[in-house]
Amino acid sequence: MAFSFFSNHDIDSNKIGYLPILSGLAVNNALNKLDISSQLKWPNDIIVNGKKIGGILCESTIRKKSSRNIVIGIGMNINQDENDVQNLNIPNAGSLKTEYNKAFVREEVISSVINNLEILLQSFPKNISKITHNWVKACAHLNQDVELSYNSKKIKGIFKGLGDNGVCIIEKNGKLIDIASGSIC
Repeated sequence: MAFSFFSNHDIDSNKIGYLPILSGLAVNNALNKLDISSQLKWPNDIIVNGKKIGGILCESTIRKKSSRNIVIGIGMNINQDENDVQNLNIPNAGSLKTEYNKAFVREEVISSVINNLEILLQSFPKNISKITHNWVKACAHLNQDVELSYNSKKIKGIFKGLGDNGVCIIEKNGKLIDIASGSIC
């Protein structure tokens, strides 16, 4: 299941990095309300029982110092069976159906995600500290050794949390490093 959410919410361009964080938290909150236990992996993965069941991509138009026309794309494996998941050729992939041994109503999942996105966007950016706090609580790899791929490089360290604008903070050799883009392997 994949869908896009469009918003013309005006966001200061120096806060645009929070969009994947806000969106991930909205998905996590939505799944939790449906009694699905999920976690988040920086910057945009949705994890259930240690398996990647989805991801988020965010785009926007930036004019001057603000961002408008925000598109949040969300893809989740909902009712794929084991064979479907294996055919995705994504390491450690899963679906809600394979992890919970039951089918889900996709419209309920989408509705819950959209409701949670709207709630978080309505209060943004006043709710940044709450979003950051709750995202960190849902993080699957907080204070764990990670390998981060960025700018054709790899860095190993301990994921320490989120910094300004949703960047990840990695501790390497006792020093904290902020990384704005990339993915945790």
